[in-house]
Amino acid sequence: MKQKKSHWQKKKRKLLRRWGHQKNILKKHFGSWEGIKKLFFHYWIQMRIFIGVGGIKPYKMTLHMLEQNADFIVLNKPAGALVHPTKFNDPDTILNGLLFHLGMTGNKHPNMPGPVSRLDRDTSGVILFAISKPAKSELGKIMMKRGFGKKYLTLVIGKTEQKGEITSPLIKRTDRNLMKVDENGKDSHTKFNTLFYNKEENVSFVEVEILTGRMHQIRIHMSSIGHPVVGDILYGDEKMNKHFASTYNLKRQFLHAHQLTWDDKKFIAPLPELCEKIRQALSKSTFIT
Repeated sequence: MKQKKSHWQKKKRKLLRRWGHQKNILKKHFGSWEGIKKLFFHYWIQMRIFIGVGGIKPYKMTLHMLEQNADFIVLNKPAGALVHPTKFNDPDTILNGLLFHLGMTGNKHPNMPGPVSRLDRDTSGVILFAISKPAKSELGKIMMKRGFGKKYLTLVIGKTEQKGEITSPLIKRTDRNLMKVDENGKDSHTKFNTLFYNKEENVSFVEVEILTGRMHQIRIHMSSIGHPVVGDILYGDEKMNKHFASTYNLKRQFLHAHQLTWDDKKFIAPLPELCEKIRQALSKSTFIT
């Protein structure tokens, strides 16, 4: 005998059919389904910040602005700063600082800053926030179509090839909040260009370009080919990290988001003072952007 479906089972089927239809519409207008998920992720961040953890308050802090207008803000994030609050409701993130800078006191402001790009806590460099509603929409579309150019400067262990490309798929580990190379992972694409090699310390100063934006992408990709980032406590070399901490006072990962481009726009963040001193000591020359 055929079992009769309950009211809620019918309701669920109806909602799933409707979502499938909406998903196809979104794909038609915005491109890939992967891109749509990224956009929803950014909305999810804001919902979690403004609703789930009880709101966000302005916080007075020094912000290193590269560009500010009515549509977006580009700034040079220092290492050690979070981009936005987490579930612990951190009060001193870049987003908190932007609210203070813009004179916003409530969570319902129509031009609440929205992070378009993100960086790990211990990664410094260029980061972009959308301000106006049109900019949030336009920059969101650019992000979904992978229209941002992102270049980083990093110091890695060993002598790297002059130029290289890494396309190993990446997936999140199930036991820890880390990434790993896995054939069942998401497509990940990294290019690098060696700027110089220091034989005495056995390190290479490298410019890296990412064509995808996976979590810890540069760190795990460079580590996977035997050249971990100096100072990286998750994927790096503990002995080398201790050496650079004691010799050069480097207590962070040497990874800096150097350049961000889209359309006809280009923003460059200079290396932090300590990283620049280390670069000069290792290269004995001036780096030209």
